[in-house]
Amino acid sequence: MNKKLIILLSTALLVGGGAYTYNAFAAEKTGYDIQNEDAREIVETTTPDDTVNNRITFQDISTIPEDEIHIPLNLAKQTATLSYSEVNQNPIVDLVGAYSTNNGVGFEIVANYNLSSGAAVDLIQSASNITQQEAINYYTSGIYSDANINVSNINGLPAILVEGQHRKVIHIISNDYVYSVLTVFDEVSIDYLLEVAKQINLKI
Repeated sequence: MNKKLIILLSTALLVGGGAYTYNAFAAEKTGYDIQNEDAREIVETTTPDDTVNNRITFQDISTIPEDEIHIPLNLAKQTATLSYSEVNQNPIVDLVGAYSTNNGVGFEIVANYNLSSGAAVDLIQSASNITQQEAINYYTSGIYSDANINVSNINGLPAILVEGQHRKVIHIISNDYVYSVLTVFDEVSIDYLLEVAKQINLKI
């Protein structure tokens, strides 16, 4: 089995011109609508295709144990408490959707947020079966051909900062997970994504 398979799903969604984010934030919601302010109480409005690419299946977020969800699902409530001024000027206002996918090797957990400006930010938690260094090498290998890549550190973990023409992405790499925060909107800066990334309950 290809050791990189487990992280390829997120990467394919991110490097392809931000197609995933554009689809997730289309004008007409086609996935999940929030039933109320509790992010775990979501209702499926359109059943996703369980055989996307013959590999990926979708799972309601409520079936995932809470202690296995490391990305925040309540940022729309917490934005006012974040310290970074740009976040306060363009706060997160809505959790559009939260769900899990299974690519046959492991789970990914995804949260889609809308900002007050109409922009959007996604968070993705992916299981990883490669070493931190292998993941760093992979994300800095040229897969983001149009982007400036910097290797940094967030809360003690290596982080890849991607600033490209079509997207901005932060990948935080632990021993068992890759956490990604991304946007395809020009008005959302990499510093904004950094502030959001700090809200992830990182598992080293």
